[in-house]
Amino acid sequence: KMNNIKSNGLVIGSHDGRNGHWIYSIKDNLSHATLIDGSEKQFNELVKNYSNKENLKFINEIVTVDGGEVTWYQGGEGYTDTVVKELINEWLTESQITQNKKDSISFKKLIEENNFDWIYLDVEGIDGDLILSLEKLPNIIIYESMNLSQEMTDKLNLWFLENQYITLIENGNTIAKKI
Repeated sequence: KMNNIKSNGLVIGSHDGRNGHWIYSIKDNLSHATLIDGSEKQFNELVKNYSNKENLKFINEIVTVDGGEVTWYQGGEGYTDTVVKELINEWLTESQITQNKKDSISFKKLIEENNFDWIYLDVEGIDGDLILSLEKLPNIIIYESMNLSQEMTDKLNLWFLENQYITLIENGNTIAKKI
């Protein structure tokens, strides 16, 4: 459990902020964070679940490395909404999935314009691409690593080593801390 989190954080893929995500257990101690989710269903629940918190910023957008138009695959409760068709196909049948062209915002620009001390990513398969695009390095990066290919995992391991992070894998997530 993390207490008195006074640093500025970024959560992309926060879903409803409760189910399956570590952030809900520390929400009472958060002082500053930007919470982003591309799923409208999940985003609306997220805002309700955190409505009593000051200094939290909510953004209902899809985030990709450079921004721009993407194909957005949606279905079910919104937990698996993604720009990676193969990933949503692992969870839902073709008849449960809809797809639309949507604009996304740039992760690079978001990072460049803010000073985030920590980043949490659960972006259904593009976590690695976002991390590899980082130029401003936060103190802590937490991401869902269970949906990444071995090739991406190897690239990230090398990237973390080169950028002086230590990593710990737990329950399908990786925690990387700058040393």
